Amino acid sequence: MSSKVEASPDHSYAKLELGVQISARMVFSTITQTCCTHTEKWKRLVRYVLAELHMKNKSINPLVHQARAMLGHVESSENMIYNARRIGRRWHAIVSWISQKSDEPLTGILLVLEKGYIWERYAESQWRTALDKLLKKSNILRKAKELSKLADNFIKEVKLHLSFVNPPKHTVLGFSRCEGRNEAVLSDDTRSIAMVLEVIPHLKATGSADSARLMILLSYLANYELPVDLLYRGASPRKRWTKDGDIVEEDPGELGLSDDLIRICSPDTLTKVLSKLQSSSAIDWVSNSRFKLSERARDRMLNMLPGSTHSFWCLQALILASRSIPWKYLEQTELDANLLLSHVRYTLERAQRYCKVEDITPMARIDIALNVIESARFSHMEWKQSAIKHAEDLTVGLDDGYMRLCLAQRQCLLHRLSGEIDLASIALADGASYKGNRKLHAAYGHTVVQHALNHIQLDQLTEAMEVLRAWEPTSWANSAMEQTVLFRQQLIIGKILRYRGYFVGSLSYLERSQNIMNTPKGLNYIEDTSELACSLADTYLELDDPAKAESCLRAAIDRQASKQGILIIALAECLFAQEKLGEAERTLCRVSQCRLKLMKMDKLRLAILQAKLSHVQSQFGEAFRYWTEAMSNLRQFNLASGRTTRTILLSQCDVLKHQGLFDLERRTRNQLDALEECADAVGALYWIPGLRHWLNYLEQCN
Repeated sequence: MSSKVEASPDHSYAKLELGVQISARMVFSTITQTCCTHTEKWKRLVRYVLAELHMKNKSINPLVHQARAMLGHVESSENMIYNARRIGRRWHAIVSWISQKSDEPLTGILLVLEKGYIWERYAESQWRTALDKLLKKSNILRKAKELSKLADNFIKEVKLHLSFVNPPKHTVLGFSRCEGRNEAVLSDDTRSIAMVLEVIPHLKATGSADSARLMILLSYLANYELPVDLLYRGASPRKRWTKDGDIVEEDPGELGLSDDLIRICSPDTLTKVLSKLQSSSAIDWVSNSRFKLSERARDRMLNMLPGSTHSFWCLQALILASRSIPWKYLEQTELDANLLLSHVRYTLERAQRYCKVEDITPMARIDIALNVIESARFSHMEWKQSAIKHAEDLTVGLDDGYMRLCLAQRQCLLHRLSGEIDLASIALADGASYKGNRKLHAAYGHTVVQHALNHIQLDQLTEAMEVLRAWEPTSWANSAMEQTVLFRQQLIIGKILRYRGYFVGSLSYLERSQNIMNTPKGLNYIEDTSELACSLADTYLELDDPAKAESCLRAAIDRQASKQGILIIALAECLFAQEKLGEAERTLCRVSQCRLKLMKMDKLRLAILQAKLSHVQSQFGEAFRYWTEAMSNLRQFNLASGRTTRTILLSQCDVLKHQGLFDLERRTRNQLDALEECADAVGALYWIPGLRHWLNYLEQCN
């Protein structure tokens, strides 16, 4: 983020459009973005006021009603107000930061800083660094002090036109199925806190309302170990995509998470509160980073808390748990994904029981649904299916293009994993390109990637290439989100070219993908590192450079990339190509010793490599067993064009010949005749890396 900021020399009322009397219509048209004539600083100050007033109140419904009464129907008015408040909170944070050594808030900074979109877009750490540099290099602080009175006067006038009626703080929130009668909940959480203090008398002596609030929250999470980071992450700003395809940090308060819980779950406060809970025997530490709520306290609390509080606390727990899920390309986490999912799954089920989906704000529903969709990356088929169903239930009646695309992509992937390619294609029926919206256009790019993968699954490589090459970014200055599409596009094209035998071209595209990954845009490619490293290594193998392939793979393994299993198998393949048989075998032992998770393709490559190692060492009994296992694994794939099958059969024939089983060898060779025509078909000629060289080896031996 650039720290170069210009100071405006003349901040008159006229320049801020304050030369005329401020009206409620002016204020509301600014917040709902129905007027484009207001200056940037006018908008900035109005949003600042909105955030300042709203910090103590949750519901924006009164403001929505006022806006509609003033302006009539405004499309997406609620989302516009939420967005204005989010930006206002950023400016509120900037004012607080620069006013640390001042007795009064230096609101004049709102009139001094130029290029507001920069300050609104970037992460907190970035704008803090930029402000620190400005304070050292310019007289920005003096200007802010001089203009604070002007800004304060303006802020007072705007406040006259904005008000928030205090509704009951814990209104009933929920899903489609609601058990029992929903009662009105008292303002504030007084009843809940009093009940917790009754359940755990030790807390009463400390007088800790924070401890009571956290106890309630914990009781609405799953009855499993709880990582402290789940609370940190769920209650802190998380990275999300902007409508321009860039990255912004969104505050959990925007979704309805209690300000008290946000404060309690901040690192310093949480440490103190957890210490109090431990001293009262409410929690037990399982490790340095995990603890578990006492079952006795949990059961008594859930049984004694008023039924009217369930809906509120269920939603609080769901928002917090779902936000702990890292989004692909935006974040990474070392947390146990299965443990996170256990809490997400539990809070979803509780919310279904006690809540009504129509009472949750659209912004919260979409964010929770997207979090749930992201969580499907980390689990088995059953949860992938459940995640899609939960996301659909959460977004019923909402017209959100990005949500639709994400759902379609997940449905497509699920069908493809289940072998239902026709249904996978139907799931991607939306053919719009969305070029008018950079975020949607990038999201559509990931839909294009799914289309291409469907074609590859059917060995339709030409069609896959055409689909991929049809997508282009909206401009030469790619957004961060478009970068992720380009990364996947170049990677998959590189793999297709290797399948077809164009190894030099394949390497060129894979290196482009690698360059994108190394371009700093605040993106995280950790989940794709293994795939790229293996693709590069496979291409180097085909280019007869196994040493370069080995170097590439060892670098990925040292970086602790995900999917270590396939990296180790590919590394052993490189060692085999260099005739380092003993080292290759020892490397493969790590797969079983470390109990690494293997995908279908990993198991196929492992069986083929084990067969080759046994074969060249004349361990023909073992070799035949592994070749048979490889053939069994191969039946789960379409992408072979008969060539892989033919190579395995030739290998089995060679084994049978060495064993003197000539009749069985002859019958196996008869199967080869039926495959010759298929082997010449257009498709993946070099699907499994190393088999081309192995075929040459067999031909030389015979």
